[in-house]
Amino acid sequence: EGLYGYVESLINEGIDITVSNNKGKTPLMSAAGRLGHSDNSKEHFLTFKLLLDHPDVDVNAKTKFGRTALMDAARGGNVNGVKMLLDKGADPSIRTNSGETAYKMAKERNHKDIMAILKATSKTIFDAVESGNINVLKSLLKSGANVEEATNGEYTPIMLAALQNEVDCVA
Repeated sequence: EGLYGYVESLINEGIDITVSNNKGKTPLMSAAGRLGHSDNSKEHFLTFKLLLDHPDVDVNAKTKFGRTALMDAARGGNVNGVKMLLDKGADPSIRTNSGETAYKMAKERNHKDIMAILKATSKTIFDAVESGNINVLKSLLKSGANVEEATNGEYTPIMLAALQNEVDCVA
């Protein structure tokens, strides 16, 4: 029966799939983080899809550290998982308690395909700066985006650009 069958039977029994562990990690986050990382990758994918398609799932749920399922999929390098989460409404602009985004996690692991997908979703000035999306950045600045506002009370957009060596965003 395997993992998929086990999770499916728990769901059919009425288990609450929004429940989290003591760190706030949900079943969807665990499944997103395991995509493509084992000999049972097809079964993990099917389990992930089963959880993602559940009507009670919260794709933007956060751990107590602020991590989301999208961050776990991006960090793990799973392009399909990232696309599916975005299609279900996952918010790529969510930051962890320490200010990291899904884009930053993909960049740290050099997952270029995921970086391109997440770059295309830039909607905030911080997203645009972090991903080096100059067109979105220009558009946001023209519409009056606040360049003085800091993330988590720490960095302004220009400070973030300088820290991440996004020279085009500073110029």
